[in-house]
Amino acid sequence: MEEPSPAVWLPKEVILKETILQWRIPRLYDDPVYAVRTLWIIELGQDCKELAECVFIEFAECKNSKCACVTNYVENRNRSRCLLVADGVGSVCVEDAQCKKQLGGASECKDGQCACKEMYQLKNATNTCVREMLLGDTCKDHSDCHGPYPGLSRLECILGVCKCRAMYNELDGYCISSSQKFKASLSIIILALLLQL
Repeated sequence: MEEPSPAVWLPKEVILKETILQWRIPRLYDDPVYAVRTLWIIELGQDCKELAECVFIEFAECKNSKCACVTNYVENRNRSRCLLVADGVGSVCVEDAQCKKQLGGASECKDGQCACKEMYQLKNATNTCVREMLLGDTCKDHSDCHGPYPGLSRLECILGVCKCRAMYNELDGYCISSSQKFKASLSIIILALLLQL
């Protein structure tokens, strides 16, 4: 009698020894003899032939002959687990890779949450962390220009250069409101007068 294909066999017992997985599989006809099927336990990134070889890594599959994480999951640092990809800034994370998949290379997992690295901030249009484009930096559009201030950007892109928006003036490399510039100028004048006394 011909032996059935391995795809229809069902595992009766799983024996784990070092890095080899063996299934004792009963044949589908009445013969009490068992066939032993040996599979290597594969790590993420290693070659595989079938899903069963990647089965001991949760959320992994055999994709393009490699053991890889399923969609929306990424490998952890030591390639032993698949971690859920973070949605964006503020998402819960364990490792940087979870943040980088969505937010780009300028993101990191900091204190258990995804964040943009120092000198980078979130660009909402693309949901990625981008370098802060400061006063005088080269730009392509208004959304490229970001300053180190919270809230609405005080910068805009004018002829390919980040400059202060109309309601702000430049003072010592920063964009400040016109009223703040007046106060700063007045303080300097008063200080100069006091020093002359």
